Amino acid sequence: MEDGTIHDDRFTASSGYSFYPASKARLNNNGVWVANSFNNCVQFSNPFHNRICGVLLFHCSSSSLPSVYRHDANPWIEVDLVEPTVVSGVITQGHHNQNWHVKKYKVAYKKQPSSDYEHVTDGNGNIKVFIGNTDYNTPVTNLFAESVVATVVRIEPIEWNMFVALRLELLGCRRD
Repeated sequence: MEDGTIHDDRFTASSGYSFYPASKARLNNNGVWVANSFNNCVQFSNPFHNRICGVLLFHCSSSSLPSVYRHDANPWIEVDLVEPTVVSGVITQGHHNQNWHVKKYKVAYKKQPSSDYEHVTDGNGNIKVFIGNTDYNTPVTNLFAESVVATVVRIEPIEWNMFVALRLELLGCRRD
């Protein structure tokens, strides 16, 4: 993905800002995907961050805010691999110059475009919660207990620092 073999239009997300779209979620990229999710409604000292969160941060979950500022409680980003692909793990990074990153996440996938999502599991068959990043720029590699064959892979952040900000790489290979 980092090399551009997966086209930008194959990245989709539950939400995002126009200047942080899903297509910018490539590992080691100077861009990043940022979901409309943030921890707590706090006033930032940087006016840029206040604009991201909305004018009245203390009402961040209010339905009266424009949708671009509404909190996405269950953010996700997915990559359409088009063809069945063996996926064995994920490498993640946070924002390229802000301390925004995903601390924990789950991975879901579809075997076929029309099939239901399944989650990557641990060795006991339980949905695996992966430990993500502790800072914004250091890549973290997580390997699956067993590789999966997928046409779509979805990353579901469940804990993050400030904002859901993610760059990623899928590990694996195309099936013949």
